[in-house]
Parts: sequence; structure tokens; C-alpha cells
Amino acid sequence: MNFTFDLGDGAVTVAVRSPVALNDRQWHHVRAERNVKEAFLRVDSLPLELTEAPPERPYRLQLSSQLFV
Repeated sequence: MNFTFDLGDGAVTVAVRSPVALNDRQWHHVRAERNVKEAFLRVDSLPLELTEAPPERPYRLQLSSQLFV
């Protein structure tokens, strides 16, 4: 599962690899967050995947079109 975002200076992807298929017709708990310091993705009880934000990266969304989640 991937969490990809682009704040205008290129896409960043945080990926969680699951040892079992996630398309098992069951509900899964997903938490994706991007804040000033980092972005992370957690799926169910799998280990948290985290990437640190470079210091030059903008920290606010300035949308010129719709936001899709």
C-alpha cells in the first residue's frame, strides 16, 4: 500500500509492504499523515513506514484545484 503526495516539488511515496494480501474483503485500519517533519503510513498492526521531510519542502497545501483522497 502506498501513500503518495506532491506539494508542488515532486511526488513523495511512503510504502507499506504486507506479508499477506490486503484485498481480502475485510476492513483494514489505515493511518496516513504528513506533517512539518515527516510523513508516515501505518496499515493494521504492520510496522510504521516513515520518511522525513527535507527542510526546503513547503509545509502548507496551497491548492489550485480539488483535493482527492
